This record gives sequence, C-alpha cells and structure tokens, in this order.
Amino acid sequence: MIDIKITDAEADKLNDEYDKEQLKPKYLECIYETYISFDLEELGIDWNTVDDYYVKHGTLTVTFKDGTTDWYDGGEGETDYKWSVRENIFNLDWDKVEGLNG
Repeated sequence: MIDIKITDAEADKLNDEYDKEQLKPKYLECIYETYISFDLEELGIDWNTVDDYYVKHGTLTVTFKDGTTDWYDGGEGETDYKWSVRENIFNLDWDKVEGLNG
C-alpha cells in the first residue's frame, strides 16, 4: 500500500479542479426535425373506413372498420440541417449544462 500525504489545501485544490471539469461544457448536441408523410388518397385509404392507426419505425399500420389491417411505408422528407430546432450542452458525464442556449 502506498502512503500518499496530501494537505487539506492540496485536496481542496484538486476538488475545485474536479468540480470545474464536471461543470465545463464538453458535448454540444443539435436536434433537427424531419417528417414522414402518407398520401391517403394515393394509398387508397378512405378515412371513413379507418377504425384505428399508428405509426412505428416509419410504417403506418391501419386497422379498418371491417377488421382488416394493412401496412404502408411513408415518404421521408428531407432534413434541413441549416438550423437545428434545439441545442443541448452537456458536461463530461452527459449532464445538461444549464444557462447556455440549452
């Protein structure tokens, strides 16, 4: 076992440096919006015959009033990377850093 002697002042300095590093921004995350659209007329879906629907992984699942179910792939829109809709700033531990655009 190694016996390391450290003064209270040295420990305080190390703790302060650690705290500053933990608070320092390390990662910047940008969030962009995109869309998937479903042309109901093109897909031959009469909305009056739809009982329920949901979208998962870009696929529209429709349950019709007659009990049948069908699946449809949507048309993916282009993501506009010019402006993000939100940015988040995180520290070393991926904790959000408050007070900076985030």
